[in-house]
Amino acid sequence: MNKYEILCQRYALALKRTRESRQKIIDFVEIFLDAMNEYFGCPIAETKKEFDEDNKLQLTTRFTINEFPNDPSKGNSEVIIIHWTLEKVLDNYLVMFLPWCKEFKLFEKEFDQFALVYDFIFEAIEENYLQEVKIPPKGEQSIKDTLLPF
Repeated sequence: MNKYEILCQRYALALKRTRESRQKIIDFVEIFLDAMNEYFGCPIAETKKEFDEDNKLQLTTRFTINEFPNDPSKGNSEVIIIHWTLEKVLDNYLVMFLPWCKEFKLFEKEFDQFALVYDFIFEAIEENYLQEVKIPPKGEQSIKDTLLPF
């Protein structure tokens, strides 16, 4: 095998490791979001998912809260958009929520630790509803994007 073939082989192995790592991250996100759906008691939708050049997953999720949760057709509603990054480091995952830059180290099978993350998100959002809010025109939904001031 010549030097070029050795380099090609190393490159192929590096690509394989990267793809496997990315797939593990995607699998973890599915587990994490399923548990988040359960924690909040509502569907959390994934709206954007892409890897950056450092192999961190950039993820945007959203869910809708309603003035009358038992009858969403009544009253107002608001879409909450959450931005976060996730990367795999050895046998754990680093989850960071933006813009808070709060980082959590999670292990795949330690589901009880997920609640700490969900509690943080809940409290960050809840804090913004301790004051008056803007009421959108009838029939329109307001949007709270965590990257923008609430």
